[in-house]
Amino acid sequence: MKKTVIVLIVVLLLAAGFLEWGVDRRSAQVNEEGGGEFNNAARVLDFLGGVRQYLAYSFFIKADRLSHEYSVSVNNPELVPYFFLITMLDPQYVRAYYVVSGMVFDLGYEQEAIDYVKDGLQANPESSDLYYSLGMMYFQQGRYEEALEAFNEAAAREPGDVSIMNIDQALAACYRALGRSGEAAQSIVAAGIAYNLLKLEPYADSDTVRGFVNSVNIYWSLAHGDSIADDGLEKVDSSNH
Repeated sequence: MKKTVIVLIVVLLLAAGFLEWGVDRRSAQVNEEGGGEFNNAARVLDFLGGVRQYLAYSFFIKADRLSHEYSVSVNNPELVPYFFLITMLDPQYVRAYYVVSGMVFDLGYEQEAIDYVKDGLQANPESSDLYYSLGMMYFQQGRYEEALEAFNEAAAREPGDVSIMNIDQALAACYRALGRSGEAAQSIVAAGIAYNLLKLEPYADSDTVRGFVNSVNIYWSLAHGDSIADDGLEKVDSSNH
């Protein structure tokens, strides 16, 4: 009986979330004038949507120990439905998409994992982490051109948990795999710049990094006749490591 009640609550919250997204499409902070009964219903949907997101957050926090266990040991397929539920409750929970897609890929369901991370990107099109995850999957499959495209998409966005240094290293690996050694070297240098500058200045912003890269570009151009590929340094967040 208890399990049935829990399932019903989750289903109702999911339904509220779908209604909130499909019917309302407004946050609770939007100024609502002249909407009448629709606005009253919208407020209820906003409230239920907030409960839904909080429940997803609580599930993920509770699963944190299991998530860390997954990352350092053999994958446990029993965890997969749990993380699926989190992303259903809150499609904006990027970390849950990141964890479960990698888990599913490592369990041997490679295309399913790729499809799932693409679903995550539809809900979170500005997620650098999910593009990085997609690129890693393509790279492991030997699909280097597609991996390169995904890594470039990751580099063009504000970094999340995955640092810009790791993205530039992934770009370098792709260029090497494609036989483009010059661009591989440039990406390695760019990764080194990001790592060393942020190590020296943990709170460096993107303008500081850009200025430093530009100064190094001058010396690179004098020595090699071209400049460091710095697309991956468009935006740098001080939280990266």
